[in-house]
Amino acid sequence: MAFFDPSLDHAQRLQLDLEVEFRQALQAGELRMVYQPQIDETGATIGVEALMRWPHPTRGHISPGVFVPMAEAAGLGEALGRYAMEQSFIDSRIWPGLKIAINVSPIQLRSPIFLTTVNSLLAQHGVKPSGFELEITEGILLQADPVVLDNLEQLRRLGFQIALDDFGTGYSSLSYLSRFPIDKIKIDRAFVTPLGERSDAASIIRAISDMSNAIGVKLLAEGVETQPQL
Repeated sequence: MAFFDPSLDHAQRLQLDLEVEFRQALQAGELRMVYQPQIDETGATIGVEALMRWPHPTRGHISPGVFVPMAEAAGLGEALGRYAMEQSFIDSRIWPGLKIAINVSPIQLRSPIFLTTVNSLLAQHGVKPSGFELEITEGILLQADPVVLDNLEQLRRLGFQIALDDFGTGYSSLSYLSRFPIDKIKIDRAFVTPLGERSDAASIIRAISDMSNAIGVKLLAEGVETQPQL
């Protein structure tokens, strides 16, 4: 048996309203990019990561954890990814010499026209691929889709660097690190936060660091906020 509850109707209406408002915000260019600095061991800023935000005029700031899955479910994943990439290309002129990391979704990488879109944006905004890093997740590599792998290879040939995001939270297989075109791995903050608090935390980080050195891949730690973590 199923029982109707007014909250179910309210939640569905809210979801539909948000989807309509998100489409309008995307079309009107109301989404904003913010940039998180990437810092080396000396404290120098060597790059930034582009992160999308939705400052809703009446609902306040809506989390990417809400609007990104909603956009993908509504068939707006490619449009959202294009928007993020284009804004990052435009904003890159603010920081000449700094590499900008852009998150790329599985939906984008599975698209046979993704490379055409990227080339079009590069030409339109006069930027070079060498100034950008494309961040992907482990799940993309595990599926080993031929279109995905071809897109990654061609993007790397263009001059983009490929970074593996949230390393350590999924399968973290050594086999795909050697098989696929990966230039950098990002250690998930879950491994960084315990540094200085748990004795085994440094050992785990050291093991990942030794592995990255052995296979010639750069390393970035997410969420460094304290002196012991640094």
